[in-house]
Amino acid sequence: MFRKRSAKLKLLSRSWCQSGPTIGKLAYAPFVSSEPSRTRRPLQEPDGGFTRNKSQIIKTQAGWKQYRQAVLECVDGFLQELSADTPHTHTAGGGGGTGSVCERFKQAMEKQQILPVLQNTHSEPQRLVLLLDDNFYYHSMRYRVHQLARRHAVGFCEVYLHCPLEVCLHRNRVRGQPVSDDVITEMSNRMEPPNTEKNQWEKNSVTVDSTHTQAGWKQYRQAVLECVDGFLQELSADTPHTHTAGGGGGGGGTGSVCERFKQAMEKQQILPVLQNTHSEPQRLVLLLDDNFYYHSMRYRVHQLARRHAVGFCEVYLHCPLEVCLHRNRVRGQPVSDDVITEMSNRMEPPNTEKNQWEKNSVTVDSTHTEADRQRCACSVVHQVDQVCRRLVSQAMLTARACTRSGEELKALARELSDEKTRFLQELRAQVLQQLGQDECVCVERVVHVATDTFTRRTRVTMERHGVGVHATSSS
Repeated sequence: MFRKRSAKLKLLSRSWCQSGPTIGKLAYAPFVSSEPSRTRRPLQEPDGGFTRNKSQIIKTQAGWKQYRQAVLECVDGFLQELSADTPHTHTAGGGGGTGSVCERFKQAMEKQQILPVLQNTHSEPQRLVLLLDDNFYYHSMRYRVHQLARRHAVGFCEVYLHCPLEVCLHRNRVRGQPVSDDVITEMSNRMEPPNTEKNQWEKNSVTVDSTHTQAGWKQYRQAVLECVDGFLQELSADTPHTHTAGGGGGGGGTGSVCERFKQAMEKQQILPVLQNTHSEPQRLVLLLDDNFYYHSMRYRVHQLARRHAVGFCEVYLHCPLEVCLHRNRVRGQPVSDDVITEMSNRMEPPNTEKNQWEKNSVTVDSTHTEADRQRCACSVVHQVDQVCRRLVSQAMLTARACTRSGEELKALARELSDEKTRFLQELRAQVLQQLGQDECVCVERVVHVATDTFTRRTRVTMERHGVGVHATSSS
């Protein structure tokens, strides 16, 4: 894997290749160099290291190409010094990679205390991780790094972070300095994943699914809190509320998160009430739907509420892990069981003795046993059955009014009875499925919808037997 053997040093270097910004490099960087049994010193910081802020100074493809060339020249010079017999001066690639790039390269080494270790001629050989943080979407880009590693007799490895385009686009919109969606899309279209059959030099490639990362969720939660902060600032202002949904809460809460925040207020008609200066004060409940498994996550919301002098309450839903795993498997888009298990292990329930700010906590047992679901389904089916019986009776009265024969009436009654039986079986299965997916079932609404549906089916059956619909409606 990127090793350089010498009396002084073992060098482990790996390069990123991935489909563009927001793929999850930040979340996975700490794990790339993890070697529990060995001393490890990653040269580049996970948050960008010496390539930090490069997007602010490079605007064109030619600029990026020059920048990448300068970085490789810095690495080349660095590796040359490592293999030299003379004491290491660490000019960071003075043979062509000059300028601010190599200055930042040198600063990164100094910050992570690489220089003292390398300058100590009496120390044991160390394992050094050189992480090249770039998108590397073309094979040719990665091949240049491979050639550089081969020339200096050090190992080479690629880490390919796979992530759907829509997830990358979402992460880009909620981060601090988003780029254009076109940039993300174009880079995704250009991506050439590792091909070990065609390129033997890519045999040391590792593919990681970075769809779910802690960094992405952390940015999203931050954006949501900034939207709420801006919203509460506007509520407390003396000026009329414009409700930009987070426009005053900091520069990071913009984009699609606050757009959806604003759309939710419009859908629930919050704006007309708040904009009516003559109305009485209204009670507004703002529900933050998240897992909040750490105390620290909830404490940030408490601090936000306290800063704006509004109430704060936690609702802790207690449910056994096995029930959560079952519900996850039967819902529309299940996540991995490992995700549910890990989140259950991390969960820190409210602790009112230790944290006074959690005194307004409510614990609810959200476990629904099979017996509970069966009782609920029986209740719904029983009510709908009563309605269906009345509809069947009305249909038979209408048929008799049309002077049908006894045999025709028996055939109609038998078919309506069979239709009712099938309909109630389908309804029962549907209600049990909704309960199994942890969905709330409104009995009144289910009965109303079921009544309309069975009424239509009854009319179709009657028409098939020659009984007019107008006769049914007039009875």
